Amino acid sequence: MKKLLLSLFATILIFAAVFSVNDVLPEASAAEIIESGTCGENVTWTFDDEHVLKINGSGEMTQSVYLSEYYYDIKIVIGAEITSICDVFGGGGIVTDITFEENSKLKVIGEHAFVTAPIKEIYIPDTVEVIGERAFAQCHDIEHIYFGESSQLKKIGYNAFDRCYSLETINIPLCVEEIDERAFMYCEGLKEITLGDNITVIREDAFYNCLSLEKVILSENSKITEIEGEAFGYCAQLKEFNCPSGVITIGDGAFRYCSKLSCFTIPETTEYIGFEAFALSGIKELYIPASVTYFGGIYGAYTEKITVAPDNMYYSSDEYGALYNKDKTVLLTYPNGSTEKEFIIPDGVESIAPYAFSFGINLEKLVMPDTVTEIQEYAFSYNFSIKELVMSENLEIIGSGAFVLCARLEHLEIPTGVKQADGHTFAYMCSLDDVKIYSKELDISETALGALEFYGDESEWEEFIDVLCDSNYYSLCYDDEYIIEKYGSVDELMARVDYFVSKGDVLVTDHYTVYCYKDSAAEPYLKENNIKYAYLCDHVEEEIPAVAPTCTEAGLTAGVKCGLCGDVFVAQQPVGEKGHSPVVVGAIEPDTDVPGYTGDTICSECKELLVSGEEIPALEGEETIECDHICHKSGFMGFIWKMLNFFQKLFRVEPVCKCGAAHY
Repeated sequence: MKKLLLSLFATILIFAAVFSVNDVLPEASAAEIIESGTCGENVTWTFDDEHVLKINGSGEMTQSVYLSEYYYDIKIVIGAEITSICDVFGGGGIVTDITFEENSKLKVIGEHAFVTAPIKEIYIPDTVEVIGERAFAQCHDIEHIYFGESSQLKKIGYNAFDRCYSLETINIPLCVEEIDERAFMYCEGLKEITLGDNITVIREDAFYNCLSLEKVILSENSKITEIEGEAFGYCAQLKEFNCPSGVITIGDGAFRYCSKLSCFTIPETTEYIGFEAFALSGIKELYIPASVTYFGGIYGAYTEKITVAPDNMYYSSDEYGALYNKDKTVLLTYPNGSTEKEFIIPDGVESIAPYAFSFGINLEKLVMPDTVTEIQEYAFSYNFSIKELVMSENLEIIGSGAFVLCARLEHLEIPTGVKQADGHTFAYMCSLDDVKIYSKELDISETALGALEFYGDESEWEEFIDVLCDSNYYSLCYDDEYIIEKYGSVDELMARVDYFVSKGDVLVTDHYTVYCYKDSAAEPYLKENNIKYAYLCDHVEEEIPAVAPTCTEAGLTAGVKCGLCGDVFVAQQPVGEKGHSPVVVGAIEPDTDVPGYTGDTICSECKELLVSGEEIPALEGEETIECDHICHKSGFMGFIWKMLNFFQKLFRVEPVCKCGAAHY
């Protein structure tokens, strides 16, 4: 109805412009043309006292309209025979309404056609095939753009609706084949879009910073093969995106800062996933199929687990959900959404990749194996949780910005092999207690170490650190739930930030001491900047003697310490006590009428009495046999019996008395 009324109104204007004062319409209703001109080979324009700018004629409009005076509330009417328009209105006022005559033959809305016009809504004729570069760019007030069911639109050009901040509704025709770069960039009010099956590429920055965009609808027949860089970057409310099955390339930063996008399925056809394609997105678990040949990382605070297909030729993962190159010599990404408080990097890892531990909020302790020789740029930047870091003894390279805003790291030891660190490597490390620089050649003047300055109050230092971390975290992740749970609202967090800003400057260097070797490359900078420092010792190794264990007390292995400062290099290890070696001494066998003794049990090493002996009763004497048999008698007959018995024994006969006693 509105479209019809606008068309009628345009028709009335036409008649008003054509009829003379003596014609049917009363003179009072006729609009007076106050300016006119040409804007194409067969195209003219008129501007009347009712502020209606009419584009007349046929064919292509090739020039803009410029009015001699400045007017408000200009209404533009595009004639039905116009096939192409350029920058319709070049200056001289503010356009508030644009209509197209019924049966319009318009095919191309050209470059800068309606730039900055403060219109609220517009109906695009079905005949339009191309909306050109910046056609509606910076039309900040436009809320609705309508296309008919018979729309023939094929292309939406570069920056066509750029910065249409209030745009809420646009039913992109399903026949559209191309949406060019930055077409809807900064359309902050746009909530939902449907893309037709004819689109093969979503161009760079096409929907960049559409802060309210929640849903992108794609059919199963979508022909999209490429999503270019930053296509949906900073779409902080995007919750649903079903990636088409034929997508081969996902560009750099394509879904960067999509913090509400918790689920994303990478198709089995995908080969390339660009740098930071999912950086700071809300994706919790990500499966990398075998087809992927390049993956540019998924650092952020939400990722809980990354799993790589076993037959992928370029990447691998572990049981903690961390991502590595295939042979696990480079740690690419640690899942910062994991609830683990401690992580030990596996032996064999040689390098920690850029942003590998960035934006962590849970991990408190990290241990590096001595195989690590390189920490690449920004590897730990914006990590808001790590308090303890055990460095590799063989570390040689610390990249630019590697520890920027590691705001809770308390101790830092820089190994001997590190010769260079620059680019504000240690900026904003405001929780440091001490820094030990073992390298005599490291110049720290470019690292920002010691040049840190914050707003805060000494008595509220811990709260200040929390607010600092949370405000930076929110500015990067847009995690409203975390902030609301902790502070009640985002506004309350910002109020705490403002409070600390108002407290005045506090130098972080008041909170830590730097230890270095005398005459090292770091010393001059520390002196010049009045940074608290102390000397490390030029150690002289000295053996700590071993302590032998005893039967009852543990001993210690030999160790190594500094003979000057006492620092221990090789700690002594406990050796368990030996235990007793029991032996029995002083044993006595019993005899007739003489008692014996079992003997005492003592340790053969320390001679300690372990068990006291006991007395053994004496043996009884030989019992007198009372028998009247002759063999027991004395004298001659007894002697004769004994002799007979003797000869019996020669024949192995053992004579026995009737009393049971053996004969002699």
